[in-house]
Amino acid sequence: KKHETKVVLVGHSAGGWLARASVGFGTTEVYPEREVMDSNVQVALDNILGIVSLGAPHLPPPEGEMDMTRGALRITNELFPASFHLPSGTFYVTVAGTAITGEEQMRESMMEPTTVNGFAYNSYKAVCGDGNAIGDGVVPLEASHLDGAEQLTLENCFHSINAPEEWYGADRFIDQWHKVVLKQLEFSLKKS
Repeated sequence: KKHETKVVLVGHSAGGWLARASVGFGTTEVYPEREVMDSNVQVALDNILGIVSLGAPHLPPPEGEMDMTRGALRITNELFPASFHLPSGTFYVTVAGTAITGEEQMRESMMEPTTVNGFAYNSYKAVCGDGNAIGDGVVPLEASHLDGAEQLTLENCFHSINAPEEWYGADRFIDQWHKVVLKQLEFSLKKS
């Protein structure tokens, strides 16, 4: 439903691509003929100024890798590729971190702890097929950005709060991506 209220969706990790899916499947402009069980779920695209993703995997895994989303991310990319709603006035900002290069770890036993680089290797391999990539420790850089989006890559930024002063939600990183979002907001509001 159309309201005067405008929102910017900010999603971390899976929340980034799920925001894209929600806007795609939940806006009346994309599938106006579709019946929805609850019409209150649909939102007018005019109400969504932007989508901001923080360390989100935007690309489905390559053939042969297990798809943790069970195909949902692949379907999202097929139906709403890249910055799909950009022509409708919705801005996109993708934020990625480059804190860790994945490195395959040969553990002596299952009891041996996984190193940070070993964990990143396993995660990157599952996301993009290349365990030796660079990224935020969970999502590789090559899967974090969308074509058409304002792209920001943060050096030494980790995926999650395990590093409280070095993740997307740390003050020093919020200050960086927030400035980019504010510029996009200013530009969007001038156009409308």
